Amino acid sequence: MGEKSQLGPVTKRIVLLDVIRGFALVGILFANILSWSGIKFLPIDTIKSFGNFTADSTIYYYLKFFIDTKFYTIFSLLFGIGFSLQI
Repeated sequence: MGEKSQLGPVTKRIVLLDVIRGFALVGILFANILSWSGIKFLPIDTIKSFGNFTADSTIYYYLKFFIDTKFYTIFSLLFGIGFSLQI
């Protein structure tokens, strides 16, 4: 019971990795917001009845082009970098 554990040296966190990881998590949140709202699964006629269909479809296009799958890649890359730093 009196044994001390053999831990490695404590090093400081790499702040840049944490900032980029937070940026990637916010991007993943934006990428999933349409699925969580349920609007993605509605029939197109129902979506058109809400109004502002052209603005909504433009925003959806930009979200799809700039956000979808790009932040998953960044987050996965950062996970790998963090894992390799631990090893």
